[in-house]
Amino acid sequence: MKDSPLKCLSSHFISHAISEAFTPECEICGEKTVHGQPLFSSDDIEEPIAQVCNSCSDDEEKYDTSRFCGESILYRATQINSTGECREYQEKSALSDEEQEDWDSYIENITKDL
Repeated sequence: MKDSPLKCLSSHFISHAISEAFTPECEICGEKTVHGQPLFSSDDIEEPIAQVCNSCSDDEEKYDTSRFCGESILYRATQINSTGECREYQEKSALSDEEQEDWDSYIENITKDL
């Protein structure tokens, strides 16, 4: 191989440039940064649906995280319920009618003498 001007560049610089080239643009501002977060749908957390830069992901009206999935999984705020659960955990944490009756009965029993 002939000499290349790339030989004088650090491997860190080259790997960062390649990573940034393959990183999608932020869906809000269009910025391309490797420090952004992938955005997931609560219907499928295996494949990201978009990329959001860190400054845009701070918009709590648009984006949120599930308290069970952790801070690394970003969702649209409309997909998180008032208790901080994504759809996957909403189904798991919901009580059946029988469980709800048991809890109602238990609460009634312990509060009847108050």
